[in-house]
Amino acid sequence: MKQKVCPHCGNPLHESASFCPYCVSSVNSRSGITPPPRRAPRYLLPSLLGILALCALLLGGWLHMRPKTYDGMGEVIYRDGGATYQLCIAWADTPFTPFSDRYCNSELNYDYRYPVLLYVNHVESDTHAGETFMQKVDSITAEFSNASDALHISCTEPAPDASYIPDAACITFVDHNISEHGIYTAELTITLNMKNGDVIHVRQNHHFETIHTYNYTPQDAPMGNIEELQALVNQICNTVEEDAAVNIYLPPVTYQGGLVLEGRGVNFYGSEDGRTAFTDTVRVGMNNSWISSFENIDFFGNNNSVGISAAARVHLIGCHVTGWKTGVLGYGNAWVWMSDCEFTDNETGFHFNSTGSNVSNIHYRNNTFENNGTAILLERVPTDMEITFEGSRFTGNRTDIDNRCQHPIDISEAVFQ
Repeated sequence: MKQKVCPHCGNPLHESASFCPYCVSSVNSRSGITPPPRRAPRYLLPSLLGILALCALLLGGWLHMRPKTYDGMGEVIYRDGGATYQLCIAWADTPFTPFSDRYCNSELNYDYRYPVLLYVNHVESDTHAGETFMQKVDSITAEFSNASDALHISCTEPAPDASYIPDAACITFVDHNISEHGIYTAELTITLNMKNGDVIHVRQNHHFETIHTYNYTPQDAPMGNIEELQALVNQICNTVEEDAAVNIYLPPVTYQGGLVLEGRGVNFYGSEDGRTAFTDTVRVGMNNSWISSFENIDFFGNNNSVGISAAARVHLIGCHVTGWKTGVLGYGNAWVWMSDCEFTDNETGFHFNSTGSNVSNIHYRNNTFENNGTAILLERVPTDMEITFEGSRFTGNRTDIDNRCQHPIDISEAVFQ
């Protein structure tokens, strides 16, 4: 058997010795002690899971509540306070139908203005919500983008106008003028900055195409009597493209006999050197959506006929209508509008009896209705929009307004004598 020796000094040791008597060193080998692994307390894991769940809940709440941006062409659906709203750019007669594109024909170098209507509707009830919704809005703006240099376009600040379109949440008026022939597009963006931080963009593309304008004067074509004028009108209707603008500048002539305009719109301007007059019925038959206008012209009747019989859209400006059984009749799907006109000594001055939706202007401003049997007869009006008579004067009529169809009207700024 091998004798045990001290591993430090080499001297022999007894088998049971635990230290060397020569160098006094320990001769027992020591093994390292590995401490037990640390374990997390049993209560800590559920706490960590709870913290993670809380963090996830807070993150989800922040993502849900943080301000959002909404963007749509013609329409945006917006939810707030438990209600769902439809914000849409629409026509006045179809306020729940959004339009992402609007098309306009424009004469070259001519100033145009038209309204763009933004509606806010309750989706659940199909009712208008503009007045209450606008209380949630901090600010609203409108601007055009992507317009070319030849298209000069701008718009007014959007604002509600209860006297014009009462159900629209806001209205912006677009002004444009085109300096070169062509086809153009610009994008309108109406932006609503909500008080809760949300941002809503409602967009609409506006398309413009220039059209030709034809001007006729007594130097360009014979129009000295009703036969010549009718021949000129017939030639225009048969030869001039339908989407062109036609202006006829009349001489200071009293036309004996009736005039018929059918198939297109034509604008007639009375002479600046003396009054132009018609003594028989002017008939405006069915045409496209163009407006035929009569400006600064007299219509003298003999109490047994109609001065202007319109089955299409007609505007009268600065005209004098007198002595007719019916001064102006709108029927079919016509919209007839007048401003700064005089209606005197007619059995009925203006008779509205038409259907459809060809609304062009609801403000009958600064007209005079004097000594008529019935100044205005509203039998059927092709819109449910309120029409107004601001600045108009009613005097000496047996009946000022016979509103048989109970159409909404505003006479608060009219004068009755």
